[in-house]
Amino acid sequence: MISMALSIPFGLSRKTLSLPTKKSSQLQAASGDEPTSDEVKAVRKTILSVSEEGDDEKRRSNLSSLINQKISEDDQQFLQIWDKAIIQLGEELQAEARVKITETQATQTEGSSDASDEAKEGEKSKEELQLWALIDMMIQSKTLIKKASQ
Repeated sequence: MISMALSIPFGLSRKTLSLPTKKSSQLQAASGDEPTSDEVKAVRKTILSVSEEGDDEKRRSNLSSLINQKISEDDQQFLQIWDKAIIQLGEELQAEARVKITETQATQTEGSSDASDEAKEGEKSKEELQLWALIDMMIQSKTLIKKASQ
């Protein structure tokens, strides 16, 4: 597999990610092979990196730049992996959040509540914020891909 280190140009972080090149994706698509686990891991890592951006506008701008770049490169392999991976990550994060909530509820007694618990009720957890970010990203990416295909 041919891959390159891609510096995230839109300011996500200083990390570099290894993403498949257009050429490697086209070769795999032509041969009918499924994406490699490295390609899937790279896309999942990219999704998680984008979803961790706390500022909605920055995240949407970053996602738009990334998806539009992949559309302009006609990188169908990446877009297909993205579509599946973002749904899977959302489901995984949702399942983890359910487990966490269940564990938290089990450890709390009905009568015990203090000011810090009441303050936390109005705040969203990191997992909840990331889940909403993934939902937003899924809708945005599907919209961009659909618009490009028309």
